[in-house]
Amino acid sequence: MRLVFAISSLDMGGAQRVAVNLIREWQARGWTITLVVTYSGGGSASYYNIPAGVEVVYLADLVKFRWGGRIARQICRVFALRRLIKARQADRVVAFVTDANLFAIAASLGLGIKVIVSERNYPPAEGGSRFFGKARQLLYPYAERVVIQTRRGLEWVTRAIPTARGMAIANPVVLPLPTNRPALDPAVLLDAETRLILAAGRLVPEKGFDVLIDAFASACDRQSNWQLAIVGEGPERPALEQRIAAVDMIGRVHLLGAAGNIADWYQRAQIFTLTSYYEGFPNTLLEAMAHGCAVVSFDCDTGPADMIVTGENGLLLGRSPDPDKLAQALIMLMTDDRQRQALADAARGVSRRFSMDAILAQWDIALEIAPVQGEHV
Repeated sequence: MRLVFAISSLDMGGAQRVAVNLIREWQARGWTITLVVTYSGGGSASYYNIPAGVEVVYLADLVKFRWGGRIARQICRVFALRRLIKARQADRVVAFVTDANLFAIAASLGLGIKVIVSERNYPPAEGGSRFFGKARQLLYPYAERVVIQTRRGLEWVTRAIPTARGMAIANPVVLPLPTNRPALDPAVLLDAETRLILAAGRLVPEKGFDVLIDAFASACDRQSNWQLAIVGEGPERPALEQRIAAVDMIGRVHLLGAAGNIADWYQRAQIFTLTSYYEGFPNTLLEAMAHGCAVVSFDCDTGPADMIVTGENGLLLGRSPDPDKLAQALIMLMTDDRQRQALADAARGVSRRFSMDAILAQWDIALEIAPVQGEHV
């Protein structure tokens, strides 16, 4: 199998991590893979380790002419990608993220090659330009499959682009998680007696970390041995630091910054929270469950409802982040050791449901190839 895989960038992100994990598995099958970065140029370093033997091509470096405005440059990139697909004699083209999806479909028109594209967020919540909306409606029906990560997302594809062939494929959880720099040792911050509530993500408004800070401040009055740590970095750090000071939580709420050893923090935490206003498929929630955290999440668009059966393997709250509801759930989990442990034990079941073998079998269907012997559909 000769595969061209297009993605917008190789920066740190959930889409990139899933892409690299899939590419590693497909290469192990003996596939020849060309990874095409559609947005950033050749000087950009990958946050993730690309498997040796995978060809990495930066589309910007293939565009010889840089004349005209933005539309003209994008057209040049489409033709450059088309030439590459033909030169590599691709059997399949896979693309992740909207702009790469549109490039891949446009570049493959008339070539007789199956193109599978994947939305990595939930478009109605993400907003975006009218151009992307119109372009999806125009081009997605030409894709062999439009993969989206959740059942709610698939409902959107069916409703918004009825002539597209939608398919829901979740992200896999691959353990052990890779370790990158910087590494932050939980033991440096927390003593052995301290219990930990963990959250992770970019410090941006849509993650709802302000709601989490307020909820923790309300819930922890009588729980002096609990602390909250948020892994991630972003532009909201100053505002969140002010919020922590305003609710008198300095020393109990910690903004850790980026941590390349997130698995150590999952293992150290007793509770994991997700307070996002929207997601595509929250890898952090899936990973926390696989590591045996008791989880509490809002039922945002989209993803948590595909993982959590409330009361069985976690707690799923209302659709919109609400600090009072979250505080009540945190109090219950902090004070009821038996219930917290029961939820944590059941949460580990996601490791089977979302195993790499299970997810690869679904990708085999999307790619219209026979499953590999030894993998389970």
